[in-house]
This record gives sequence, structure tokens and C-alpha cells, in this order.
Amino acid sequence: MLCSIFLLEDDGLHLRYTAAPNLPEAYRAATDGMVIGSTIGSCGRAAFLRQPVFTSDILSDPNWTNFRDAAASAGLRAAWSSPIISHDSRVLGTFGMYYREVRYPEPSDIELIQYASSIAGIAIERERSQIVLTNAFEEVKKSERQLQQTVDAIPQMLRPLCEHYPRDHDARAAIGSGRLVALHRFFEVSI
Repeated sequence: MLCSIFLLEDDGLHLRYTAAPNLPEAYRAATDGMVIGSTIGSCGRAAFLRQPVFTSDILSDPNWTNFRDAAASAGLRAAWSSPIISHDSRVLGTFGMYYREVRYPEPSDIELIQYASSIAGIAIERERSQIVLTNAFEEVKKSERQLQQTVDAIPQMLRPLCEHYPRDHDARAAIGSGRLVALHRFFEVSI
């Protein structure tokens, strides 16, 4: 058995390999970036239909017309695929199992591919959540630095104002409720 994991690109149309360590390079090159559709192999069909697809004989299956030669050259005869579905019902990609002989799935095979695609979905979502959290943390750090620069600049911007207005009763009345005088006193102590 050979396995693969395709991820659906953001366009919702193309599948890209994220893992396929044992599939022949020529086969991966021929199928990487395939457009999903109801008649596109096992993985393209599973992503499009949002349900498992079991192709027991690639050479005689009409849905393999586009990739039959690549599969035959790679020695692949059966291909089963299950969509990887997110917790909010979006298709994330597919989990594929390939065999070098014609093979019909047993109930235990069907259960295995469903478990594998569920576990892959959890791992993909966890990884994506980690990326989102890391990016959000970086944004917070960037905002914090910008805020600190602004706060650091306030004393220099207010010093001329504080120096311009004297600390007497008439200035307080002119400024209104003594806010600037209070700022002046604060910065006199702070600066």
C-alpha cells in the first residue's frame, strides 16, 4: 500500500501533494495540481463529491481517463480516496491509498481510510490554527511596539505645551478644568 495526502488549494479547485513519500515521482508530477471533478480519478472525485471513492481497477475505470497512463507507468492498479473534511464541513484535501494490484475494499479497509482521513483533518486544522495563532501573536507584538513608540513620543510632544502655559489660576481657566496643568505637573515629575 502507498499513501498520499493532497491539500485543496485556497481556490477550492486544485489539489497539491503535501505528503506522498512512496509514490513514484513521475506519477506525482502528473497528478500534482489536478483540478477536482466528478470524473477526475479517485482523489479529485472524492474532493468534489465530498465522499470516499474506491477505484478497484484503475485501468478499467472511466474516471481515470486523464491519469490512467501515469498510473499504469507507476505500477498503480487500485486507488481509494477519502476526503479530509474540517470541523466546519469544508474540504481540506484527500487521503489516498494506492495498490499495485486490483483490489476491492473490505469493511475494515473502508473504516481504516475514514479514520486516517479524520486524523489527517485534525492534524491539518491543528497546524493551521498554530499558524494563525503565531501570526496573531506577531501582530500583537508589532502593535505593542508601535504603541510603545507612540507613548514614548508623548512627553516630547507635550513639553512645549507645558512650558508655554504658566501654572497659575488664569491658565487653568483658559485650558478648561485644569487638564493641561495636570499634564504639566505629571510631566514635570516624569521628565
